[in-house]
Amino acid sequence: MKRFLRLVLEADGLCTLDWTNASFDVPRSVTAVVADLDGLGWSSNTVDAHLVALGLDDRLPRLFICVLPPETQPKAAAYLQPPFSPAEFLGRMHDVLGL
Repeated sequence: MKRFLRLVLEADGLCTLDWTNASFDVPRSVTAVVADLDGLGWSSNTVDAHLVALGLDDRLPRLFICVLPPETQPKAAAYLQPPFSPAEFLGRMHDVLGL
């Protein structure tokens, strides 16, 4: 799924960074986060805790991909349930970014 998401974003002219290594410093210029909660095995709260631990704002626009709908929706976050088309993913990402 990561490759699919990355290709869709890059085809739209957006820069992407695949952050999968805890020892890798995340640049402070991050403008949004896309997280596959099922793939990570994390909750949205765990993602937020990792963002804070990295020194990023937990109000950073986030798009969480998850099969099950959220019980609560964190601020500045949106959810997308698979299956979804590239156009639906990109549209939701544009909404998150305010484009």
